[in-house]
Amino acid sequence: MKNEKQDRRKLCKDAKVSFFLDTYWHETYTWISRQSIPPVCMGKKNQRFMCDMAEKGKFVYDWPRPMVTVDIVVFAFFKNTARLLLIRRRKQPFKDRWALPGGFVEMDEELQEAAARELAEETGLENLTLEQMHTFGKCGRDPRGRQITVVFIGIAGGSLPSIRAGDDAAEARWFDVEKLPPKMAFDHNEVARFGVRKLKRKKIYRLNCNKPQDATSTSC
Repeated sequence: MKNEKQDRRKLCKDAKVSFFLDTYWHETYTWISRQSIPPVCMGKKNQRFMCDMAEKGKFVYDWPRPMVTVDIVVFAFFKNTARLLLIRRRKQPFKDRWALPGGFVEMDEELQEAAARELAEETGLENLTLEQMHTFGKCGRDPRGRQITVVFIGIAGGSLPSIRAGDDAAEARWFDVEKLPPKMAFDHNEVARFGVRKLKRKKIYRLNCNKPQDATSTSC
């Protein structure tokens, strides 16, 4: 008898959870339809993948999942020195700390698109070629929760590009790679060092940093 009661309780609990999840995803599907937002994985072969799964309540799990962000390491060259683009954070966490441009990936965009969008929003830089550099996901790197970031790298050609802070950035500035802020937000000191090491292995670094220096400039 006791086991039967426990089984009935479990069935009732499972039914309630299932009902909640089905209702949640049905409402999500309805909201997406009304907003005319292209769902994730939209394409010729997967035209309604997200909406179909939301409506049917499939692939929904009870356990927490990590957050995904993108960060962008952008270099430029000025007076034979390599410069790294940083922004000063406008909001918590790490308000007023220097950080790499970046932010959360939206549900309806690819990683590359997210990196380009965040870079444009926070620094004003657009149409810069970006490639994936590395992924950082050490537990505790973000006080908001379990967070994994995909880092992109780009090199601005020509003269030092003009920049303007926007969105979550209170300020944007080019820093000499040998004189970076000592306490950046999140694990961005580690990310920046990784990017600098990668830059120094590139031919463009040797071409721009092996020229004669004047008395006031610092060496690459």
